[in-house]
Amino acid sequence: MIIAYTFISLFIAWIWVDYYRLVDIFEKERFGYIILTFALGCTSVFITFGINRLFFDGVISKPKDDFTYDLLYYIFAVGLVEEISKLTPFLIIFFFFRKEINEPIDFIVYACVSALGFSAVENVLYFNRYGAEIITARAIKCSLGHMFYTAIVAYSIMRYYYHPRRPHFFSIILFLLFAAFLHGFYNFGLTYPKDRFLLFPINLFNFYASISVFATIINNALNNSDFFTYKRVVDSEKVAKRLLLYYAAVLVIQFILLSIQFSVIDAMLDFMFSILTICFIIMIACLRLSRFKLIKDRWFPLKYEMPFKIKVPDGQFKVMVKGDTSNEVVISRYFNEYFLLNPFNRKKSYLKNKRYAYLEEKLFLEKDDAYFLARVYTDPETGEYEELLLRSKATGNNLINGEFPIVAVLKIDHLEDIYDPNLTKKDFKFLEWGVVHPLPEEE
Repeated sequence: MIIAYTFISLFIAWIWVDYYRLVDIFEKERFGYIILTFALGCTSVFITFGINRLFFDGVISKPKDDFTYDLLYYIFAVGLVEEISKLTPFLIIFFFFRKEINEPIDFIVYACVSALGFSAVENVLYFNRYGAEIITARAIKCSLGHMFYTAIVAYSIMRYYYHPRRPHFFSIILFLLFAAFLHGFYNFGLTYPKDRFLLFPINLFNFYASISVFATIINNALNNSDFFTYKRVVDSEKVAKRLLLYYAAVLVIQFILLSIQFSVIDAMLDFMFSILTICFIIMIACLRLSRFKLIKDRWFPLKYEMPFKIKVPDGQFKVMVKGDTSNEVVISRYFNEYFLLNPFNRKKSYLKNKRYAYLEEKLFLEKDDAYFLARVYTDPETGEYEELLLRSKATGNNLINGEFPIVAVLKIDHLEDIYDPNLTKKDFKFLEWGVVHPLPEEE
């Protein structure tokens, strides 16, 4: 089974490597350096073994069911040691291949790929020891956990180099200790025999909150890229679907391995248990980590909060995942380009017929709602135009034929106020729904 466990561990790592390939939209990393970082991350497990043998074996005893002692043990002998180990491959890439890390998201990508290498080796060891029934849980909780803790430290280094109010270098040490604390506390909550039922909800909240922080870290890294352009956005729908499909495959692989190891009935029971206990976490993580609001040079505050909220409108229970749900991938392709703006319904249309238009600016108004300022030509030959606002359709079907985006066409009475960040959609007059089309190709 060791071969099967190695394969599934590599597949779990690939899920998140592919994720970074999808969200790193401005300047892609060369795959060879990703592989090198992952390989170094795999070997970083031996750094952990070496540190433990050099500094802890025979000096500090293992956990002994004492709350304070055990907590400190997991923070320093586990959390801090593993975070230093996972950070080492990233630092090797950073110092020896500095040109490859040329935008903020690179700090997060290379640090997290190193963590994935560490996690992959650890997964093989755990799967071999405890069996296939822990595959799905480790695939989401441990992989995300290892990436998040390492990303905290990488984020502090990123801030040191890119934040306009450059923080003190000592802040990197504080972030490292904070990551070690979160890492150690998580392990402590899983293994401390006393008060386990009390620690479980705390650990669960910490895990969910880490998803929110992780999403903001990636968002800030993308916002401050030297290659930033509003022409490119993360396709949140594509990212979420890809992640969910990958984790569905993990569930199937676990089912097959359990069927071989035990029986189909046992595998089915475990499958149902995984559906009840893990799938909600997977869905929340995949959706929240696919939703970003890209605003040039913006640093969003890191909020330790739940990545979803629960509402009960009209007695109906709803779970709403946080993050920007607007998908502006298609319309953003026309940023600083000409296109055709067609009326969705020609009856009582303000546009009346298709119009030539130019997408000149992306604006963020109250609550960072995104609008596009467009020059819509009334007479292309004379160059006469009016400036209108376009906003992506947020709910329901927002594409015609799966290709052409539907937009709200809006007008503002006093165009000079358009940069007022306190404006809301109530300040605009809705004219009609329009459809964005590319210009016809010249024959």
